[in-house]
Amino acid sequence: MAKAPKMAFVCDDCGMDYPRWQGQCRCGAWNSLVEVRLSAAKTSASRPAVLGYAGAAGGGAKKLNEVESVEAEKGLRV
Repeated sequence: MAKAPKMAFVCDDCGMDYPRWQGQCRCGAWNSLVEVRLSAAKTSASRPAVLGYAGAAGGGAKKLNEVESVEAEKGLRV
């Protein structure tokens, strides 16, 4: 079963958007909200593969007991 498309209501005067229709926008304009269909979000299958992660720059993962204290202090400069 297909999901219903997501909708938003956008003010023609200022561009403010709302999840539901209202009579008056925050900018003060009356009856200026127009219903807009939002594009569907891309699924994770259509996204490209992740190219890296936070630990990739260090040349590989190390066990905690393999990390020297000098290496740990190097990255914590305040």
